[in-house]
Amino acid sequence: MRKVLLLFGVFVGTLGISQAQPVIQSDIILQLQGKRDDARMYYADTTSLTALQTLFDLTGENQTWDFTTLSYEETPIGKPIDYLSYQADLPGAQQFADANLVLFLSDSSYIYTYVSDTAWNALGGALNDTLTFALATPYPIWRFPLSYGSSWSWSIAVDSLSYLNFTGFQVDTTTLGQYGDQRVIFRWEVDGYGTLQTPAGNVPVLRITRALWISTGQQPPLPTEVEVARQIEFVTPDLSISAWINAGLIISGFPPTMQMKVTDGGYTVHNFVERSLTAVDEPVQPDAFSLALFPNPAKETAHVELSLPTGAPLTLRVYNVLGQEMITLRNDWLSAGHHTLKLPMQDLAPGVYLIQVQTPTTTQSRTFIHVQ
Repeated sequence: MRKVLLLFGVFVGTLGISQAQPVIQSDIILQLQGKRDDARMYYADTTSLTALQTLFDLTGENQTWDFTTLSYEETPIGKPIDYLSYQADLPGAQQFADANLVLFLSDSSYIYTYVSDTAWNALGGALNDTLTFALATPYPIWRFPLSYGSSWSWSIAVDSLSYLNFTGFQVDTTTLGQYGDQRVIFRWEVDGYGTLQTPAGNVPVLRITRALWISTGQQPPLPTEVEVARQIEFVTPDLSISAWINAGLIISGFPPTMQMKVTDGGYTVHNFVERSLTAVDEPVQPDAFSLALFPNPAKETAHVELSLPTGAPLTLRVYNVLGQEMITLRNDWLSAGHHTLKLPMQDLAPGVYLIQVQTPTTTQSRTFIHVQ
């Protein structure tokens, strides 16, 4: 699912000169209260996947990650986020009295978080103003001080993944169904720092690798865990520009070989503005077409997010990896605005699928995984 990733940065260095690494403290996050980020996400097109793979593999000190040589999709994706102080009358707020920063997402979800001197944790949320969930163990967005060499981890049962659409994690090229009701482990490491170069400007960054592992339930010498996806975030605490690269596990050949292959990437330009506390419930009309799906991986039901700047006839179909049509979800007219559609999974075998939406002027596709 394409979600706005919370990526921030702070230092301005001189190109070609070794620079001190950025260090991010918690106060930069608390300063977001009362602001809206009208972020624009610029996705690299498929011709740039080889170049993204090179950037994906580049770690270490005083590196340069050059996103200026990539080709980008014509229209950026806008996904605003409102940062609110805790208010007891917000949807689901009574369960999260400890929260001090609430994220209101473009799909009308509220994510309740707590920022301390040492951590920024997600406690739970209210999805689409209805379903409220509380995490047994808070999800660690960041640890402070955030600096080169920092690392932390977190785990959850596979069958609870439906609550984690807010993480923005993308898994595109493998199946989790074979592992049954095992655990998912998230592992973070700040494995690089240096300069991020984008068409919007150059900024010093920390590089954060977030890896998604699945416990297999096997005993040694068989692998007890398998890494199935990895996401790179380039974070800059001056809140101006950020970047990301997603990759999934590819298994090929015999005997089988395993490789992390890039599926997408790009950069984001952040625009923070003061917002009115009374404006949170006003609908925001989309200014660009977008398609997203959550949770990903999905077990029983997934939700498809469609944003249309104008009404149009469209088809929404699901295909398997052989290109065979499996489901036609919509084949009619859809009005302008933000729409969330349910995608039932009971007729799909565990595996990798492609969901594609087509209008007279636009075609977009996303890959998703169905787990048992």
